[in-house]
Amino acid sequence: MTKKFSNSRKDQFLVGLEQKAAAHTALSGVCDKSKFNFAYFTVQNAGQDFGDWNHVEIVELLLKVKQYTNEPLNYWLTQFSGKNPTFVIYEQFPPNTDFTWPAHVPTGVRWARFRLDQKRRLIGFVVPSQVPNSPKTPNRSNDSSRLDQNAFYVVFFDRDHRFYKTEPQ
Repeated sequence: MTKKFSNSRKDQFLVGLEQKAAAHTALSGVCDKSKFNFAYFTVQNAGQDFGDWNHVEIVELLLKVKQYTNEPLNYWLTQFSGKNPTFVIYEQFPPNTDFTWPAHVPTGVRWARFRLDQKRRLIGFVVPSQVPNSPKTPNRSNDSSRLDQNAFYVVFFDRDHRFYKTEPQ
């Protein structure tokens, strides 16, 4: 009965359309673009919430994030604004900070920051290329190649440069 209502030309067309869409996505470099995730965003006394930044600051933040998503995170490690790097990944949580490590942020991540302007920073973390003691889950092995190395997880807004008070040289 299904043969009676099947349409092989339609089926062929749809398969071809799916293949073209998959090829376009694969070639567009979408996997190579930086991604920003706000799932771990939190507010502490040293930082700010969305409502604490004025309209101009929020617009500038979104324009910067839009700019940062044009390239992979590794690209921004090599870019500078004057003598200051645009993106820095730290070896550890800074010892001289007004912030504390939030309980909901996983251990084993690498803290990082994007420089927005003279003092304002976007603080967060990246997943390291090798994740120590990562449990195996269904649909994911513990090999880090399955983790998105181009995701920056935003944790804090830092208007006054209070996350890393003295940048490492």
